Amino acid sequence: MTRAQTFFTLLIGCVLGSLAILPYTQKLMVDSPEITASSIGLRLVIAALFYGVIILFGMYFSEQLSLKIGWNKTSYLSEIIVGLIAGILVAVSILALDILLFKVVVTPTTKEPGLLYGILASLYGAFNEEVLLRLFLLSAFAWLLRLFISSRTLVMISAIVFSTFFFGMAHLPATANLMPLTATLIIRGLLLNGIAGLTFGYLYWRYNLSTAIWAHLIADILLHGLGPVLLSS
Repeated sequence: MTRAQTFFTLLIGCVLGSLAILPYTQKLMVDSPEITASSIGLRLVIAALFYGVIILFGMYFSEQLSLKIGWNKTSYLSEIIVGLIAGILVAVSILALDILLFKVVVTPTTKEPGLLYGILASLYGAFNEEVLLRLFLLSAFAWLLRLFISSRTLVMISAIVFSTFFFGMAHLPATANLMPLTATLIIRGLLLNGIAGLTFGYLYWRYNLSTAIWAHLIADILLHGLGPVLLSS
């Protein structure tokens, strides 16, 4: 895949993700603004400009770090398989920990939007979050760290942990829409999202950004589909 093809594939994915998340947030938020054709158009334009810049910077940082971000025909199938397996393991681990540790203290005040809305939202998680948090944030932090730290392994682990913490914090506003935030819920959010963030970061480092995208996609689909059913039973 050429550099231009990679750029436009990621950009299209992010723009579509920005559109796909709208029905989910509308169902999740009580006082969400009405969706109009003009607001959708404006959102798509802003998303294209914002993620276009983010992708360009992310691609630069990743190239400096020799990280893979494109879809490679020779290894595409293996990357999909690794991503799918990792996504399933992430979803199962998160659901198991949530049921064992937090189900008693978690009482949502708002119902989950539903499976179809969750599947649409998964596209946002797979593309938008991976581009922003892994391709850009993780890569940028690793690029800065390598100026001061000679060990590539230490640089990458530190960048993965940093981006994972940010990943967990970024999900807290969505949790606040479902239930009032408490110290326990903040710990829950950081722990459960930490499992996903560390896994996706590792996949980006050791395999390819596309592997992390596949893993994030399948994990979100399973969590949005099976999660509400298991946690309510």
